Amino acid sequence: MNKTSEYQLALAKAYHNKFEDIKIRVPLGHREIYKQYAADQHSSLNALIIKLLDQDMMAHNYSVPSGEPLSKKD
Repeated sequence: MNKTSEYQLALAKAYHNKFEDIKIRVPLGHREIYKQYAADQHSSLNALIIKLLDQDMMAHNYSVPSGEPLSKKD
């Protein structure tokens, strides 16, 4: 493996180490509807879910332990 590839792999690993995975189950056919809705909002489904959760949590006075915003605000 050349140095560029090793460097790119290290960067990708460092980037992915900043996140956790969550798996959700939705009724058949809903995934594509949700994806289309997110696209209509000029967002990815992942970003839309995070934004909606952040908004709901903030409405109920929840915050993350670090005090940092849960996601970027539009």
